[in-house]
Amino acid sequence: MLVDANLQPVSRPYVDADGTQHPADIEEKWSSGELAAKGWHRLNQDPRPTDARVIRSEIVWRNGEAWRQWITEPLPPQRRYVDIALILDRLDAGGFRQAATAAFDQLDRWDRERFYARTQLWVEDPVTLALLASIGADPAVILAPPDGG
Repeated sequence: MLVDANLQPVSRPYVDADGTQHPADIEEKWSSGELAAKGWHRLNQDPRPTDARVIRSEIVWRNGEAWRQWITEPLPPQRRYVDIALILDRLDAGGFRQAATAAFDQLDRWDRERFYARTQLWVEDPVTLALLASIGADPAVILAPPDGG
């Protein structure tokens, strides 16, 4: 892509200030000096970040060259999930089997079906947290990562 001295994109076909139309391959074939003589500049581009969400880009001058830079925002934190089998094992090991079963039976059908349909639970799931609170189980223990960390 080519930009002019005001960092505005130069549209194709490339027509200079004298009205001369130039071939589409001038981006690849012309030197930076030849392009600059017409008031055009190659647009360099920073690598698109993979560790942040791109919200827009802007074109700026950097060391005498035109560059597209990415304006980003942090990615939302990834949700952490725990296998339901591990949760059940921990509830059982902690002596909460009977209380958890009774609390689970008190959930409405929709919430019970959500548990049946999944193999993992989000550690911040409000229904899960409420159930654990209702039986006195510590979510930090029951919903800890598999390695205990």
